[in-house]
Amino acid sequence: MALHFDRYMRVGGLYTFYDDIIDLEKLYEGIKDDELQFADPAKDPPVVRDLVLLIKGPDKGRTGILIGVYPDDKMAVKLDRYKGIREIRVVEKNWVAKRVGEQEPDDVFSISSSS
Repeated sequence: MALHFDRYMRVGGLYTFYDDIIDLEKLYEGIKDDELQFADPAKDPPVVRDLVLLIKGPDKGRTGILIGVYPDDKMAVKLDRYKGIREIRVVEKNWVAKRVGEQEPDDVFSISSSS
């Protein structure tokens, strides 16, 4: 019961502080990856400016925008605002997948793509 209450408080942003060391992957134990909505990273890899979902690692389930791809198979993701903070994470390439469906981007990134 305490784990469910903790998840409720965390997802609702009801804690008065933010602990950056918390591993969100534990909250997704028992939830299959196909229950999360994202494009297959092997078939449709994300490119810069795509809205993405972190599908592995301690920030699993967090959303953001891809801002960089490194030659060593790492990607830079600017996470969506959480309690007024937008963090940037450099993560493994296989941790990042494109979001699918109609989802609003974070307000800062509502700019058009010039392609």
